[in-house]
Amino acid sequence: MNTRTIRRGLTVAAFGAATVLAMPGTAFAVEAPEVQIQTGVNTATFTITAPTGSVSCVGPWIHTKADADNILKSPTLDVANNPRNFFVGAPVSPVGGGGSGSTNRNPDGSENYVFPANGDTATAKIPYIADGTYVAGALCLTSEEGQLVYALTQAPFTIGNPAPATGGWRGNFGSLSFGS
Repeated sequence: MNTRTIRRGLTVAAFGAATVLAMPGTAFAVEAPEVQIQTGVNTATFTITAPTGSVSCVGPWIHTKADADNILKSPTLDVANNPRNFFVGAPVSPVGGGGSGSTNRNPDGSENYVFPANGDTATAKIPYIADGTYVAGALCLTSEEGQLVYALTQAPFTIGNPAPATGGWRGNFGSLSFGS
């Protein structure tokens, strides 16, 4: 799994392709959640481990890679300074937004959105994801020196054989005719 780590106000370090974003921009020692992904045929299982000392973590919040890229590039959302903004829009999963009004359960009773805290590990199973490239986010909240500090891990993954990007519609109108 590719991972990358970004900590605002700290040095940039890399460990694979999960991106870790921390807020606020001071030199807090923010630990991000660890995310491990196992993919299957149109399924994915996420194991999220909260760092010791974290108040709470949530995830996975899954966007298509294209949506995640747009969110990260948005100057309005400014995910680098407010990691919570990765959790916007209509995610691929959790369906229904994963909040308190959601059951966070699959039909078989397994969880599709988890809330590990303080060193705990939790597993979420997503029973159906179409072929494609995605980015899963897990967010942790910690309190340091009276400040709420957030750390976001983004973990890219692929399901099946995604269709290649075509750059737009490449069809033709064939023998359509308009008028008389």
